[in-house]
Amino acid sequence: MGGFATQIEDMFNVSDPEEAGKLAITVLAIMICVSLLFYAISILCLAGEAICCVVSLCKCLKNMCSCCAKCCMPKKKDGETNEGSGENGEVAHSSSSSSHTTRNVGQLMSLILMVVSILLALVWEFYFAEGMENSPGTSNAWTSPSCNKDSATFPQCVKYQAAYRVAFVAVFFFFIMAIVTTIRPDFHDRGWDLKITCYILLIVGVTFLPNEMFDQHGFLWVARIFAFIFLILQQVILIDSAYCLNEYLVEKGYASADRPGTEDGAWNFWLVACLLLSIFLFAVAITGIVLLLVYYTGCDNSNTFIAFTLIGVVAFTILQLFFTKPDENNQQGHNLLTTSAVAAYVVYLCFVGVSANPVESCNPMYSQRSNTLALILGLGITFISVTGTVYFSAQSMTGLVTTATPVKSPDLEQVLTGEATTTTDAPNERPSLTRQVTGGLESNDQYWKFNAVMALIGCYWCCVLTDWGNAGGGASAASPTAGTTAMWMNVSASWVCMIIYIWTLVAPLLFPDRDFS
Repeated sequence: MGGFATQIEDMFNVSDPEEAGKLAITVLAIMICVSLLFYAISILCLAGEAICCVVSLCKCLKNMCSCCAKCCMPKKKDGETNEGSGENGEVAHSSSSSSHTTRNVGQLMSLILMVVSILLALVWEFYFAEGMENSPGTSNAWTSPSCNKDSATFPQCVKYQAAYRVAFVAVFFFFIMAIVTTIRPDFHDRGWDLKITCYILLIVGVTFLPNEMFDQHGFLWVARIFAFIFLILQQVILIDSAYCLNEYLVEKGYASADRPGTEDGAWNFWLVACLLLSIFLFAVAITGIVLLLVYYTGCDNSNTFIAFTLIGVVAFTILQLFFTKPDENNQQGHNLLTTSAVAAYVVYLCFVGVSANPVESCNPMYSQRSNTLALILGLGITFISVTGTVYFSAQSMTGLVTTATPVKSPDLEQVLTGEATTTTDAPNERPSLTRQVTGGLESNDQYWKFNAVMALIGCYWCCVLTDWGNAGGGASAASPTAGTTAMWMNVSASWVCMIIYIWTLVAPLLFPDRDFS
């Protein structure tokens, strides 16, 4: 320890041996923590490899049984084939499964790394960051003219610096991955031991970098801009998914009704399911509005937000029911499922907004208490919600930015820009859902897009955990996502969602010469 402390003393020009010893202990503690993190991820990788080995063993046993059965069975005549079975079929299936598994390694490890980053940011921000400005070697890096003991936002600004640093490393990591995978797509699934090592070194390195690189003078503004883009993309994905689901259910309903032997007036399962799902989502929206009016009123801003949400839901529901006209295929008008989904989602965004209001009198979820239970609940709920957002957004946004197979119906982007054109092959053709939805990354072109989306998500959760960089907004460990800026951003997102959906409804009325079917 003495030799290491001497090296630390020479490296950071610390004259006091006692301070040098404390700094040495701090550096060793950081190295031990990141090493434990690395070994934890390595154990997960080994567990995954063990599962793959068990699966491979089962496939080998299955192949052996297939070979034995093939030997006992009579040979087929010439010209007869057993497609998808036999040795060649098993080899092809095994090769396909192996390729699919390899392709998913990079996606899985990326998600794990992002989740670990969120957890590290939460723990560092609310448990260890406050002492960084007093630690030898980091005191100069973690203090600045806008964040010191004399600042009005101290010590919250110091805590936010921890989240900025971890988010910067995550965004930088996936940004570099996006660049590299444009040249070498196979690098997305390989070399994760080297990638994790580089990630750990980056975490250690940013600990000693000055605040100006991460606060409002540097990375924070980049995170704000791309986090807002992320919010807009979320609204587009929600509306587009709702349209797709309605189209899918209606298509199934039409196909079932046209099936030979179907009696007139019989219950159509798919159309009934569409109706019941719409009723359920409307019930969720109405229940949410009632709960907001009961528990979250009392402040002028919260009252205004809830009233705007209620007026907006009623407005676009009436617009969709009575002012949009269906075309000859009944594809555009009376899309009740989409309206109910958007209604439920904007009520949810309103709830997220008013629940971030840092005023206890009109926000029963807000708390500044520092007891252990409140801290665990606050940080746990935040971690689960942000992690869920990371997982689902990584899947849906990668599909949004990826060029899929040609579709007969125009995309939502065409409706938003008014560029949709007639693409139906026949005038009486039933609506068709032809979007391709995949669970993994099946093409090399998707790798860099997936990593770019992960970088975008890193910017988003950085803003969520820091009230969009507003250290004086009122966030606390028991309410980590609370704050005036976070409140306004979530409410604004609900307004943007309503505006986009209303535009998809009125666009066919404003441009009657264009086909939005």
